[in-house]
Amino acid sequence: MISSLQSAGLGEQLQQWLDPNQSNTEVPVEQVQNLFQADEVQQVADQAQVPTQQVYSAISSVLPQIVDALTPQGAQTNQAEANQDVGSVMSMLSSFLKK
Repeated sequence: MISSLQSAGLGEQLQQWLDPNQSNTEVPVEQVQNLFQADEVQQVADQAQVPTQQVYSAISSVLPQIVDALTPQGAQTNQAEANQDVGSVMSMLSSFLKK
């Protein structure tokens, strides 16, 4: 996930999120659209029965917290943990959007 954020041009914002002395800011929705496969977002939207744009907006809001969860103390978790965490996040996002 970290490398995906950097590849999407969010390296500076990522460094801000990793710094415990800085507050986290949301990601512009346009950049979120570059981070995730459209079919993955569509699947979450279908499960939550909401438009895909609402999913992108929700991701924009929670992505800094996701990065915080994946990088305790500013250090990246191992790949297996990261993959599991991303799957959990997408499930939580789907549940959140259903409310």
